[in-house]
Amino acid sequence: GFFPLGNGLDAFVARLALAEVADRTLDVQYYLFHDDVTGRLLAGYLLQAADRGVRVRLLLDDMDMGGRDAGLAAVSQHPNIEIRLFNPFPSRGMRLLNFFTHFGTVTRRMHNKSFTVDNQAAIVGGRNIGDEYFEASAGVNFGDMDVFAVGPIVRDVSVAFDRYWNSDLAVPVEAFAVREDTGSLERARTGLAAELDALPDSVYGRRLKEAELAQRLEDRELDLFWG
Repeated sequence: GFFPLGNGLDAFVARLALAEVADRTLDVQYYLFHDDVTGRLLAGYLLQAADRGVRVRLLLDDMDMGGRDAGLAAVSQHPNIEIRLFNPFPSRGMRLLNFFTHFGTVTRRMHNKSFTVDNQAAIVGGRNIGDEYFEASAGVNFGDMDVFAVGPIVRDVSVAFDRYWNSDLAVPVEAFAVREDTGSLERARTGLAAELDALPDSVYGRRLKEAELAQRLEDRELDLFWG
């Protein structure tokens, strides 16, 4: 079964809804995962899922992770969260230098985009995680397309995720020399919780609530295309 996610609001609602109903696993794979409003909101939902006992695996390309090793390491302290970076830049501090010293290596990036819940439902398509993909940017917003899918096709998405997750190029964030701070997870949790608490009263939160997909889910009227 398939359902097209043609606008950014529906696409973001779908991801939040899946994260909220996850029971066992959440496998999340993206080329870009911005540290902006939608990025932090989705991170908050992933953390809430982990707190419920869901095993969260987050596989991100390193292209968008400059200066974020400490934050990723903080979240990965959660016993139910694993984070790996695909093809990490050798020089963590001077990333631009890598394009001169390791051009043939660092230009090999991972553009996959998938969001899979309990190996039962998945979202695949063109959107990364960032405000401009979900109609949350005050400037340019991208036109793009995702598809929500259930059924046997989800197994193929899961196999593809595992292939990248188990690749030698997928490196756990713990491998980077980040000084462990026992309080960093709780600080991250507090910050993300504040973002979630502010969402319902925000302009963007109201737009999400009024999105077509949100209304369909609330009315239990999501009709899939079957194939």
